[in-house]
Amino acid sequence: MTQEQLNAVVKSLGDEIHLTQHSVTGALLRWMVAGPEMARIIGEFEGLSNVDLNCNADMFEHHEQTTATQQKFSKHVLSLLSVFEEMGNPFLDETGFVNAIDTKIMCDSSVNETVRSVIKTGQNQYAMFVDERFLKCTKSVTAPLCRNKPVLFRLSAPIAKSLSSAKSKLASVRNDCTLFSRLYIACQARDGNLDEFFAHENQSFPPSLSVNGKLRFGTKSDLLTCLEKLVEPSLDSPHVDMLVLDGAAITQMLHPTDCKTFHEYASNVFLPYLRSQLRNVDQLDLVWNRYLVDSLNARTREKRGTGVRRHVIPSATLPRNWSDFLHISENKQELFSFLSQCTLSADIGVNKCVVVTDDVRAYSFPSGSLCTSLQSCSHRKQTLG
Repeated sequence: MTQEQLNAVVKSLGDEIHLTQHSVTGALLRWMVAGPEMARIIGEFEGLSNVDLNCNADMFEHHEQTTATQQKFSKHVLSLLSVFEEMGNPFLDETGFVNAIDTKIMCDSSVNETVRSVIKTGQNQYAMFVDERFLKCTKSVTAPLCRNKPVLFRLSAPIAKSLSSAKSKLASVRNDCTLFSRLYIACQARDGNLDEFFAHENQSFPPSLSVNGKLRFGTKSDLLTCLEKLVEPSLDSPHVDMLVLDGAAITQMLHPTDCKTFHEYASNVFLPYLRSQLRNVDQLDLVWNRYLVDSLNARTREKRGTGVRRHVIPSATLPRNWSDFLHISENKQELFSFLSQCTLSADIGVNKCVVVTDDVRAYSFPSGSLCTSLQSCSHRKQTLG
């Protein structure tokens, strides 16, 4: 800032444009040496005489040299320090993701790629610029440069817009009209067999299985009416020695009501529920889902909606909307791994056996060692045995 103020005083003396455009190099160099010294002498004279020759007294003060600005800056510094003390040092984070310091909201993967490749992209374009315009002379110096369109910083991926139901139906009707028009033209030249015609795939997607390329889904709760007829209802719970819990269903059921961080959610909500379930059994198996990209369930998860990608660590703030947080598969994978480690590190049962899965691995408690007797599972739903 001091250098900028000095440059402003030097330029106010005038003649610098004439020297840079028309004078010889020697005059410009002499002016560069004498100009700052002249500005210093003028500044000392104005300070002693308290006389402003060119402007009013307000222009001698920097625009940030006010009480309100200094208080605002001090508040920002204290807020940043409090976030560092509460959330930890962000420079020690080795996850490789770009996220907000306070909320741990992650940017899209394309933003991470932009940050990692921006220097290399600039160096390659500079080398190409020098090679084409100065070495090979295949392009003019005034030729326009290609504009880069890197993905800018955003806290979540853009939501893809889908066609409305009315527009989808209209597009389907138009496709059917085009299809039957071809069928009518073909029947004018030769005999047409409708059964043979409709025996072949005549549309991009089979209408019986999909709607505009998306699979048709049913409701699993509709099967309960059929299953209830096969099983007699009982009010007494059977006595069992081992209990298997679906961890993904538990996270959907247990919402963080009064918790602020993921550590509080694990300590005050999740682990107490596991302790209550472990009271009447000798062994508890906690099983988590695995979210495979090429599975049929991926389509179902996309249909449920999207949310914001967050980094799950103990000190991170919990999202306001728990359901939107669980819409992201990466969020659930980190949450499941975090809750598995919390379960293994906590003493949830005395003289009880607890087996917890983490991705394709299974761990036992209280030893906390890897269960070598259990084979790794590559299915979507983990199996123990």
